[in-house]
Amino acid sequence: MGMGATVKVFDNNIYKLRRLQTNLNTRLFTSIIQPKVLLKAMKTVDVMIGAVHAKEGRTPCLVTEEMIKEMKPGSVIIDVSIDQGGCFETSRVTSHSNPVYQVHNITHYCVPNIGSKVPNTASYALSNFFVPILINLAELGGVESQLKEDTGLRHGVYLYNGILTHNYIGEHFGIPFQDIDLLMAAF
Repeated sequence: MGMGATVKVFDNNIYKLRRLQTNLNTRLFTSIIQPKVLLKAMKTVDVMIGAVHAKEGRTPCLVTEEMIKEMKPGSVIIDVSIDQGGCFETSRVTSHSNPVYQVHNITHYCVPNIGSKVPNTASYALSNFFVPILINLAELGGVESQLKEDTGLRHGVYLYNGILTHNYIGEHFGIPFQDIDLLMAAF
């Protein structure tokens, strides 16, 4: 938007879309993900970025190959979700040394861990994210207190006192796991 591009944002969470418009303090085209509306936008797009995150397992494939065939030749797809399998049906993992390929005259960029190409910028971004958490952790008196107060951080814990707390990993690998909330109450 800062460079004059028309931006359209699709998400299945109406509250996230409203918050985005409020935080940007500007009117922005937003829509829940409806295949017909998405396809209409895809027909005129120059660049399409897929950034879907799955809480567990593989990201859902939201854009079919048939939809991609409808895009104008020379368009670009960037699949940020490729770390979790990708959200475009035509996505496949590429690398920094060979980052793009063509499918139906559409350029695909599907490099996992894109931030590794710009390590200094990525380090600043991670620092800006983690420093407030670390400061809060120190102010609260340690990890235990932080986990009790911050449910978002608690959901990111995979091991607690040596016990697996992530159900997807436990089920996937056949490892016993426990609910972190129950473990925290017990310890």
